[in-house]
Amino acid sequence: MRHPSRVATVFFVLLTVSSFANVAVSSVSGSHSRETLPRLGSSKALSLPSAPNYDEQIGLTFTDSFSALAYNVTAIPQSNGAGYGPAYLLNGLTNIGYWYQVGLSWNWNPGSDPGSGFSMNYEVWDTNGYSIFPTDGGGGLASLSGVVRAGDSVTLSLNFTGASVVMAVRDLDTGAGATVRFLSEAASSFVGLIYPSNSNGYFSGLMTEEYYPTQFFGNVLPVNYSSSSPLTNGFLWADEFTVSPRTTVFHGQKFVSFANPTQIQSFSRNGTTSYADARTFVTGAISQQILTLSYSVSGGGSGYGVPVLNYFRNGSQQIVSLTKTPTSYLGDSGSTWQVSSAMPGGSAEERWETNGQVNGTLVSGFTEALSYFHQYLSTFGYNVTGGGTGFRPPLVRVLEYGNSSSVQGDRTAWVDSGSNYSYNEELPGSVAAERWEASGSLSGRVAGPVNASALYVHQYGLTVSYVIAGGGGPPAPTLVGTALSLAYSSQVVNSTVYYLDSGTAWSASSTLTSGSQEERWLASQGTNGTASSPVNIVLTYQHQYTVLVFASPTNAGTVARPDFWQDAGASISLAQSAASGWRFSYWTGFETARSNTTTIQVNGAVNETAVFYPGLAIVAGAGGAVTYTYGQETGTVPGGTSRLLYVGPNITVILRALPSSFLYAFTGWSGNATGTLGTTTIIVGTPETVRASFGFNVPVVGGGIGAAVLVAVAASALAVRSRRKPTQST
Repeated sequence: MRHPSRVATVFFVLLTVSSFANVAVSSVSGSHSRETLPRLGSSKALSLPSAPNYDEQIGLTFTDSFSALAYNVTAIPQSNGAGYGPAYLLNGLTNIGYWYQVGLSWNWNPGSDPGSGFSMNYEVWDTNGYSIFPTDGGGGLASLSGVVRAGDSVTLSLNFTGASVVMAVRDLDTGAGATVRFLSEAASSFVGLIYPSNSNGYFSGLMTEEYYPTQFFGNVLPVNYSSSSPLTNGFLWADEFTVSPRTTVFHGQKFVSFANPTQIQSFSRNGTTSYADARTFVTGAISQQILTLSYSVSGGGSGYGVPVLNYFRNGSQQIVSLTKTPTSYLGDSGSTWQVSSAMPGGSAEERWETNGQVNGTLVSGFTEALSYFHQYLSTFGYNVTGGGTGFRPPLVRVLEYGNSSSVQGDRTAWVDSGSNYSYNEELPGSVAAERWEASGSLSGRVAGPVNASALYVHQYGLTVSYVIAGGGGPPAPTLVGTALSLAYSSQVVNSTVYYLDSGTAWSASSTLTSGSQEERWLASQGTNGTASSPVNIVLTYQHQYTVLVFASPTNAGTVARPDFWQDAGASISLAQSAASGWRFSYWTGFETARSNTTTIQVNGAVNETAVFYPGLAIVAGAGGAVTYTYGQETGTVPGGTSRLLYVGPNITVILRALPSSFLYAFTGWSGNATGTLGTTTIIVGTPETVRASFGFNVPVVGGGIGAAVLVAVAASALAVRSRRKPTQST
């Protein structure tokens, strides 16, 4: 069971021994015979109908290297006229030069068990070309642990496990199998070659081998080998040898590239035919087409079964379960095939479905990796508050079969498990001035059957702008309303559309302030309303300042008080009226003026005071005069007269009483001053009167004449006084 490019005698002996020897192997799982069959040339006759004179091999050599090898092969029972059947073999050449071989055979040793029907083949060769396992130097056969049926998919595998290479056969449909292991000799990989075999005839690859009593020029029934690991390149080859003496009947080979992994490559020589693509190898002529299928599950879940393939081969319907590794099936050309679109195990709300091609007609080779998506039935709905017309159901973005799609928001749909869904933020039909906006959650995750609903609120767009009249730079007004059933507040940005819930009240700032209590901007029109239609709102704010007018002192007179708030730039008149005993002096504050009335422009906060001076009446009695001094002002009030002065508040006035001659003497102050000293001071706070009184200086006058003169002078003074009125002074 080796590539026969080496024609040395030892190779011939090994070939014949491996082909017809069955030894006991304690590590083989499953039943096996401990009988050792005689080898060619032994004295014990073989119970075979005809001698195995010719050995034909059809193979594929790998150029790629692998850390493990596994191929599925179709269990095809077929025998030649002499009763011998083929062996379907997986071969592995290790990186240290040992060669391992495992296979499934049919009637490899007719009449014996193992050997009749399906059995497991295995053998190991060393680096020198010698068969070393089984230890008697011949190939091994082992019974399988159960039934292998015709057409079953059987896995052949070679794996490094610990210090051993495990050679195994396992029926994927029935579970029947067998396993044997042998030392790996520290190897770690199975190597590919850049030629069909090495100098010992070893290679990593596949081979169908069968013995014949006479030279064979035809084809065997087609047998499929398939793997999930694609090849890069390979060698297709076929040869035939005579068993004794060892001579080559024919040999041929062809290098093939699998750059297009699904392209079928073919090779024929001396009546034999083989085919291959990157994952499939077929020996024997086929009147069928190759159908290569596999499946995978996306989205997890549990409780699902395996999809089933229905197809026809040789006119008979075949029903097989798909595998997760690409497996090739030969189907009749022109026949139909079909795979379950949904995996078994689903329910009314949960399924595993594929959107791949699940049926067709075999007119050429076909390859499909079917992905089954775990999906839940999802129900989507929506509600609208605030009414309105012209809207349509929302769209819900979902994931179906791994692809993004949209579902109308009042429908049910099958959505991929573990994916997210999300509603549109606005209902279709929304326009710039009227919309239906989503409120609340719009998305979720599909972890089971979904029953989702979204709430949409009818809104109108209010286009809001504002204008400042009279200058200044106040903060923007604030718009207050209800949006999505919640309180809404925002500073206004000119020409911006604000969406408020239909039928709800809105208001804007009626007054703008900049932090000063003396300045404001007052809205000149309505600043509230109801969002009942699209509307364009322009708010005009008038710049204003405070105007304050006072009298000082407050009881000294009255002032005309304008409105407290006046527009910036406006002109206002100031007027006053003094109370009795007081006189207006001047305006002080934003503008200083001495006119009784004045006009000012409001370019800032106005704070004006009308200042009134109190009156001071100085009365000088007969026989003397009074002088006064305050600030830079001085004056005299002659005897027998009076003068009215208007003195600023809290001004000190110095008064001196001066007798008119030696005949008179100052007798004292009265009114708002007291005392007999000739000089006094007074601080004027309110209208006041001060009198200075004089009398005859008696000690100076003395005697009768003096008295008579004094009386005459006094009478004359009284006469003069009676003819004069008091004078005023400012």
